[in-house]
Amino acid sequence: MAGDEASMVSVDEGASAEGAVQAEPPVHESEQPLTPEEISARTLDAAKQAELQRIPPELRPDAAGNPPVITEKLLRQLRNRYFTVKHVVLTNCGHKLDMINFPKRNCENCYFQWFNTHPQLVEVADQFYRTHGKGPLIGMRGKKFFVAFTRYMATIIHFMKEEELAKQNAVQSPVVSGKSAAAQAEGTPELSTETSDNSAPPRA
Repeated sequence: MAGDEASMVSVDEGASAEGAVQAEPPVHESEQPLTPEEISARTLDAAKQAELQRIPPELRPDAAGNPPVITEKLLRQLRNRYFTVKHVVLTNCGHKLDMINFPKRNCENCYFQWFNTHPQLVEVADQFYRTHGKGPLIGMRGKKFFVAFTRYMATIIHFMKEEELAKQNAVQSPVVSGKSAAAQAEGTPELSTETSDNSAPPRA
């Protein structure tokens, strides 16, 4: 009995119930827990990469970590890309439109396109005009702005009415054509508004 007990391996010591010893799976290097130093290093690298993305590409350091040499050519490129305000040329009137400041030319197309590019300003001005009226809006933005703004809003309302009318006509057209097709299928004669000579009353 003593020899049998010595030859048996306990399940708790790493053997299965059938007596075969189960080897523990190998631990890969990637699955090993990270040390606090490694976690701190990875967090620092991620923060550096995020900070590097905020810097313009022309001013980022090279692979060795050296910053670029600031030359006159580089300064011109930076001014042209990040500081120079470029005005778009409008097709209808040919004027250059300042996308920030209110147009100085007395051009209806410039006014309309400028308000189209500032929807938040239009919403605030409309709410202010509805709440406080004409006088306070003129006092805050000027009469020229007020006239251009009211014309712009009138144009937008006109466009909305035309669009709604076009939708109604598009809905009514299939209904009318369907009724005429049904009348032709039933053989109903079409009524004419013209009077012929035979329809004249006889003379007394």
